Amino acid sequence: MTRFTLPGTLGIRFFTGGTIPAALNAPTAAEVAAGVNVVGTSDGEGLADLQGFVSSPSVIDTPDYVSHEVGTVPGDTTFPQSTLSLYMDDTTRPVYTAMVENTVGVVGLFFDGEAVGDESLLFPGTVQNRRRRVARDEAHIVDIDFAPSVPTRGTIAA
Repeated sequence: MTRFTLPGTLGIRFFTGGTIPAALNAPTAAEVAAGVNVVGTSDGEGLADLQGFVSSPSVIDTPDYVSHEVGTVPGDTTFPQSTLSLYMDDTTRPVYTAMVENTVGVVGLFFDGEAVGDESLLFPGTVQNRRRRVARDEAHIVDIDFAPSVPTRGTIAA
């Protein structure tokens, strides 16, 4: 096996309205292709950074009167706010246009690519905020905050 990096492999799509896959655990290749390409292109609007979209498990302490040692049991697992940071294009902005505040949709992560049989991780949720950075000496970036729900794991179907 060969190690690999995510650039060139990672697929991220945003689905809203009629483009949301019918079965989140088995989106078809056609449904995946219908989503807005969040990764973008190297010469236009494109993904600069990705934060979040991971689980945050917790434990619950279980003290007792037997000893001073305290064990734990599994608690809730949460999915905190996540952020997509995008380089802005001066003319074409499909992701910025699609991910407007309060838009309900699904962010799909495809770590191994977007081919039939590849794993999928789809997060239903809501776009919370769009913040355009103001900096003189960097490419113009927008941060899009997304409040994810519990994701559905699956595989891309034919």
